[in-house]
Amino acid sequence: MFALFDSGSPVLVAVAFFVGNPLIQASMFGPVGAYLSEMFEPTARYSGVSATYQLGSLLGAGLAPLVAQELVTADAGTRDLGLYIVAAYVVSGLAVWFSRNAGERRGDPAAAEPARTPVDA
Repeated sequence: MFALFDSGSPVLVAVAFFVGNPLIQASMFGPVGAYLSEMFEPTARYSGVSATYQLGSLLGAGLAPLVAQELVTADAGTRDLGLYIVAAYVVSGLAVWFSRNAGERRGDPAAAEPARTPVDA
C-alpha cells in the first residue's frame, strides 16, 4: 500500500485504499474473535478478550500515529514505516505461532488435535 501511496498517482492511491485496506483489515479482524476466545478459559473468557482488545487498541492504534509521524520522512518516504509494519507482522506471527490455547495449557489432549468433520471421519 505504501508503495502505491508514494507513487503520487491518484489512481494508484485509490487502488491502495479500495483494494488493499479492506483485504488487510478483513484478514486481521476476521479470525481474531475466534482466536482470542480460544486463548482464555471459559470462566475468564469475557474479561480476557475485553482486556486484550483494550490493551491492543491502546498500544497498537494509540501509538501508531506517533510512530508513523517519526518514521515518515521526506528522504525515505514511507519505506521506514513499511519496514516497521513488516517487523510488527513478524513479531505478531511469532506470538501466534508460539501461543497455546486454553485447552492445551490445561493438558487437554483433544485441544491439540484439529477438529474432525464428518468428512474426515
